[in-house]
Amino acid sequence: MWRTLGFHTYPTSSPSVNQIKVKTPEDMQELLDKGKCCDLLVYLNRPRDCIHYKYAAFHNSYTWSCQRPPRFNVDTSYEVRIQGLVKMVYICPRANVTNTITRIGMLYVTAGEIWYERQLRIHRACISFKDMRSVDGEEYPTFQEALEPSTLQPPTCRGPPIKTLYLRDGSKCFNVWLITSSLNSIRFM
Repeated sequence: MWRTLGFHTYPTSSPSVNQIKVKTPEDMQELLDKGKCCDLLVYLNRPRDCIHYKYAAFHNSYTWSCQRPPRFNVDTSYEVRIQGLVKMVYICPRANVTNTITRIGMLYVTAGEIWYERQLRIHRACISFKDMRSVDGEEYPTFQEALEPSTLQPPTCRGPPIKTLYLRDGSKCFNVWLITSSLNSIRFM
């Protein structure tokens, strides 16, 4: 009832937090087949002036819409045609960048290949999935293999990996330590 009348049932966050998601190439193709757009598709087709932005930083600085916004300015905004979409995409700078936080949605390590893609998107700017899987000019077949030669791989420590912790009450708590386990051993646990 309170929500219907327009009263806030919780305090609004300041700064506002936007969450963006990572999608696999198959998910992206499925969206394109349906004629839909998403944050990652806009990011991969961003204007040349914005190539240096990482995924979250781009969406923190710019907002997009499939309808031309009233505050569209030819000097600071962009019209982008994405192959496979009928509609134009309009990219405009955010009105107040300091009042916004953009974060990439959380994924578990056990999610598989998409988790490795997320790690790469957090730390590297790219223009395609192929570019994301390439390190020093060499293209890898998976995101996991592309993560291993880069400097983004968690450091390895000596000693056996810790996989299970026992709490005081005797119940088991499964805990994966990225620092002490290799990426392959975590994936197949």
